[in-house]
Amino acid sequence: MPNIGEKGILRHIDDPATAIVSATEGTTICWAESADTSDTHIVRAVAAGKGVHYAGALHTTDENMLEFCSNNLYFAAQEGHCEIEMLLQLSVVSSAAINFGFNDDVLDASNSLPMYLSTTTLAANAGTFVGFVLDPIDATNDCLHCAWVNATVVGQTDSDGRVGGELIKMPGMKMTAAKWLHLRVELDDRGS
Repeated sequence: MPNIGEKGILRHIDDPATAIVSATEGTTICWAESADTSDTHIVRAVAAGKGVHYAGALHTTDENMLEFCSNNLYFAAQEGHCEIEMLLQLSVVSSAAINFGFNDDVLDASNSLPMYLSTTTLAANAGTFVGFVLDPIDATNDCLHCAWVNATVVGQTDSDGRVGGELIKMPGMKMTAAKWLHLRVELDDRGS
């Protein structure tokens, strides 16, 4: 729900039954997706206990990546409140790293995660990102981390670090196979 200047408050609630998902960006495309050649592309699906949802599958190849993102980059934090949320479920969690939040690029050209963990250090491939990072393979702590990068400068590189006295690491918050994880990122303009 971003505030885009003169347009006022915009709200988009996705309807998987009507939204168009495509590997090619375009004006009629709601969601852009990208997958390595051995992966199963993200598509609309339906299943018992899940209802209508989006699903894809990674191959067992190391460093493969599935990307699912909005085709429209119309969020601007300096214009006011922005928020995004989703439910995520993975069948295998021990070998999947995730990023969820706001990124500066539709279908990241580098085919790499916007932010990642290397043992206890947060690093960025993106120039701008804010959201959650989870990396059970490379991180010392297998839990969600709040992470951000602005103009290629990582806000807090120490995964055990604090901001305003609060930990950026969320001990105990991690994925459980075949269970839903609710993620929500909210941004507010501080007037600067």
